[in-house]
Amino acid sequence: MATQLNSIEVEERLVAALKKREGKATAADIAADTGLPIGEVEIELRRMLALYKSHLDVDDDGILRYRFEPSLERRGQSVDRALYKARKVLWSGFKWFFKAWIMITLVGYTITFIVLLVALAVGAMAASSNSDSDDGLARLPIHMLGRFLEYMFWFNIMDSRSLSGRRSRRHSSRKSKKPEKPFYQKVFDFVFGPDAIVDPLAAQRTFAAFVRHNKGRLTPADWASRSGQTLEQAENALTAGLMRFGGEVDVTEDGNLIYRFDELRASAQTSGDFGHDLDPIWHKRAVVPQMTGNPTGTNGWIIAFNTFNLAMSAFVLLGLPVQASVSLGITIGLGWIPLVFSLMFFSIPIFRWIGQASAKSKAEKENQRRQAYQAVYAGARSGEPVRLDNKISTEIAMALDGEPDLEGGGELWTFETLTSQLQDARAARANENDRVVFGETVFSSDEAEKSMEASDLDEFDRRLAFELGSPAAQAVAAPASVHVLN
Repeated sequence: MATQLNSIEVEERLVAALKKREGKATAADIAADTGLPIGEVEIELRRMLALYKSHLDVDDDGILRYRFEPSLERRGQSVDRALYKARKVLWSGFKWFFKAWIMITLVGYTITFIVLLVALAVGAMAASSNSDSDDGLARLPIHMLGRFLEYMFWFNIMDSRSLSGRRSRRHSSRKSKKPEKPFYQKVFDFVFGPDAIVDPLAAQRTFAAFVRHNKGRLTPADWASRSGQTLEQAENALTAGLMRFGGEVDVTEDGNLIYRFDELRASAQTSGDFGHDLDPIWHKRAVVPQMTGNPTGTNGWIIAFNTFNLAMSAFVLLGLPVQASVSLGITIGLGWIPLVFSLMFFSIPIFRWIGQASAKSKAEKENQRRQAYQAVYAGARSGEPVRLDNKISTEIAMALDGEPDLEGGGELWTFETLTSQLQDARAARANENDRVVFGETVFSSDEAEKSMEASDLDEFDRRLAFELGSPAAQAVAAPASVHVLN
């Protein structure tokens, strides 16, 4: 099963997984750590033999153990890799610029309009005052603007040594406390919601870890209890798992299918963590993502800024006293642009908020489904009938091959299929070891390298990769008539 990652991204994931294992792993180890198909991992590891300083061991059962230098320094950089890294840097820069631009536009227009208001106020006061008037009132709008900048951007442009010691301590404390995320990110999250970091292979990694924890033996009932799927959907998922990670299907005397993943159990480690269990689906609540992830006060400031900009842009377009003398450029720059921006700034979160109401309803229904799973599996493990008296529970019962007890008025259900599958799965795992460990080495590339000069080692690596079918090595290796492994 192919992934949506390109070859460079696949290699980066393999390198990260190998570093965590100090360079020693089987293909099954890396497949479980990354979620990549085990066949794709084998091909990529063989290709990497020609690109990294590495060794290969084979045990008496034919299991391959790949050993890379812990530093995993690559031999050279291709043009494709350089371009890929450059694109990543440019894309990261663009995202940062886009987030910062939204914040700059929002706050920039707020400051612009405040400055204009201050200028108008100062001009009006200057025109109406005489030479003997106190100019303290004229400085008041400027002082207020300074306070605004201080509280919103964490720096004080109106600092004075005459402030009291208590005020100085509060100011120092406020400056030393760094925000949990920059203001531009808060503005972006207000509009679009918090960034959701989604790993496209997270589900595959979780599945592989669960398989390893259960000694490579699963039934659809096992996986349905963790995924919340129907038995039919769980069967399809396990079949896809066989294609991805390798395995076979056994049939028990009761006709149940045991999905066996022996290939995924091979490991270069004899101790330590080996997969992990998953919480049953009813232990996890479905939740709706946060609207912004910001404190209420921060959202209030952002709303105030944009409302102010919206009002001022409308004032420029509809009621500015000197409208007749304002040029078309200023009308567009201080009228139409902030007006359109402010309307869009509010409309996106409003539509998201409307969608959240539907999402909350779906989440509540999903949580009711998960609670029904808990009741069903409790009955399946005990072998006792389960009382289900609502529509959602009944739908779950039918999806999990439940049988209604007509004598109980249709509210009592039995789950013989689930009970049988859970029992057969426990029996299949009873006599299995936790893992299949790498055994006695019958071949190691180390032995072949000992008799070679240092100048021949790179050529040996390329030839070894060639013998293992590495496309990259085949382009540069010696003719196929040379067999270094014989």
